[in-house]
Amino acid sequence: MEVSDPETYYRASVEYYNLWFPLIAPEAGDAGTVLDVGCGTGRLLELLSPEFVGVGIEPNPARAAKARQVSGAAIIESTFEAATELELWLIR
Repeated sequence: MEVSDPETYYRASVEYYNLWFPLIAPEAGDAGTVLDVGCGTGRLLELLSPEFVGVGIEPNPARAAKARQVSGAAIIESTFEAATELELWLIR
């Protein structure tokens, strides 16, 4: 499986969330924090950032870097399974 470059992936994410974000946003309610596992290039965290403290987990280094850039969220560069309890605790 070929992994697209972060800019191409981000542009596709913008299109995706333009369509689906209005249905997703109300589901977050008043949670205060959001954990986005497999956050890709961070578009969902970017959209949620005005209302929530966001944390992302992304194993792809280039996508994780883009997610940090666009979202301002803490991004753990790891798979969910390998993210340590300490990493998850430190981002609270």
